[in-house]
Amino acid sequence: MSDTRTVPIPLGNRVILVKDEAPTETEGGIHLPQDSREKPLLAHIVAVSREVAAKGLITIGDDVVYASFAGTEFLIEGCEVIVVDADDIMIVLREVPAEPPEGEIPMAQVQDLARLHIATDDEEIPDDN
Repeated sequence: MSDTRTVPIPLGNRVILVKDEAPTETEGGIHLPQDSREKPLLAHIVAVSREVAAKGLITIGDDVVYASFAGTEFLIEGCEVIVVDADDIMIVLREVPAEPPEGEIPMAQVQDLARLHIATDDEEIPDDN
């Protein structure tokens, strides 16, 4: 018997993810049975196709949020993975310096912008002062 292992190589515009585990307890300490846990949408990229790698937007090691009904799940060497189309990845989560590079908007400012009321042409924008 040879010393080999199976290495999944995604084709086309696909990536292979390992899903984060769903929480086993609520914040209040209530144990959740397996069938009542929410399907996790956070995952870790373990392989990308050449096509995806060439685009340079996502790479092996990135943590991502993917669409809830995306992909095909299967076991490979005892590890549960999901193969998704790269277009089903909605957000890449990366560690960044506390101060954003010049030209990027700090996350706190993004959150403030999200709370703003967007006025239509015939509405006045309220002044917070």
